Amino acid sequence: MKQALDKTNFAYISSLFGYKQILKHEVDKVTFDFKNAVDCYSDVFEEYYKTLIENYRCEYIYKNEILNQLLLNHSAKAKLYTEVEVFDSKADVVIFNGTSTVYEIKTELDSFDRLQKQLSAYKLVFDKINVVTHLGKLERVKKILDSDIGILVLNDKGIIETERDAKSNKQNTNPNFVFNLLHKDEYLSILRKHFGFTPDVAPVHIFRECKKMFLELNPEIAHDYMVEALKERKTKKYLEKLMDELPASLKLIGTYNKLTKKECQEITLKLCRSTAV
Repeated sequence: MKQALDKTNFAYISSLFGYKQILKHEVDKVTFDFKNAVDCYSDVFEEYYKTLIENYRCEYIYKNEILNQLLLNHSAKAKLYTEVEVFDSKADVVIFNGTSTVYEIKTELDSFDRLQKQLSAYKLVFDKINVVTHLGKLERVKKILDSDIGILVLNDKGIIETERDAKSNKQNTNPNFVFNLLHKDEYLSILRKHFGFTPDVAPVHIFRECKKMFLELNPEIAHDYMVEALKERKTKKYLEKLMDELPASLKLIGTYNKLTKKECQEITLKLCRSTAV
């Protein structure tokens, strides 16, 4: 039986924005009453997204707007990754284009307890480091951040505004940690390009010996090779197709590389389905 969804239950509404929830048909379990007409489930998500922008800017909203405003609106060739593991932290969003730019999100719902530790980890790998926050936390962010960290604000209308540009950090990156972001075929290609050869060792030793060679690179060169590799990393065709078909409110789902072709097709069918069914 469907249950009426209270529009003020923002936390629950935000939980609907995920590929697992769409595949499980979670939105089918509720009824909704919008002022604007909705013909399909894609429209439903667009309407709920507006509600979240106005009332509950959770982490999903921040990530999705970074994708929409800072990637899709500016460069078709750049690559965006979420939850990138660096040392003992996970970077919320990283964009690889001419360089590497990381965005650590601190919503109005978050604390700053781990922020300094996270930023220290990102300085081991990335060039431009930013914190994206809410206007209500802007003054506190300014007080606790070093001047080299960029600051962006997601305003109440859902627009990302730059408060302060990030300064370049790639000269301080650490090739040891940069290497850990690369796939085997990528670091082999880098070594072959830079040194003209790769280690002639047994397969069991190839990772260790390749890393040893990679550590001979200076930080800026190591960083730039990493940017080139991650920018050129192939995206599955069916994920590209899904990204094109998703409404603006759900674009972030198109970045989840673990989705199968069948799951992508199911998501598309679900969003196109009439709400009258």
